[in-house]
Amino acid sequence: MHKVLVIEDDIVVSEMLEIALLSIPECNVVCVRSAEEARRLLATGDTCDVLITDIHLPGEDGLSLVETMRSSPERKELPVIVMTSSREASLRHKAESLGVRAFLQKPWSPAGLRNAVHSVLNGT
Repeated sequence: MHKVLVIEDDIVVSEMLEIALLSIPECNVVCVRSAEEARRLLATGDTCDVLITDIHLPGEDGLSLVETMRSSPERKELPVIVMTSSREASLRHKAESLGVRAFLQKPWSPAGLRNAVHSVLNGT
C-alpha cells in the first residue's frame, strides 16, 4: 500500500485530487489543508511515500515546507510533487533546485496527476 500525503487548502481541489488518486491501485490518500497540519502529522512519526503540495498555502507555502523537509535526514529523499496556478518561472526553478520530482500546472488533469504519481512511485 502506498500512502500519498496531499496538502491543498482548496477543499474542492483537495477532493478532486483524492478522487483521482484513489483510482490508483494500492493507494491510500491523506489530505490536509496547510503546511502546519502536514508538519503535525509527520511529527507523529506518520510516513508517506509521496508528498503532493500546492505552492500557495495559508501561512507557510509549499516550497518552504519542502525546503525544511530536505534538511531532515529522514525526509531528505521523500518524493515531492508540487502544483500551482502561478506561471512564475522562478517557482519552477526553486522547485527543481529542491529536488521536486514533478511540477503540475493548474488546472491539472487526473491522468497527468496519476502518471506523475506512478512515475514517482516507480522511480522513473
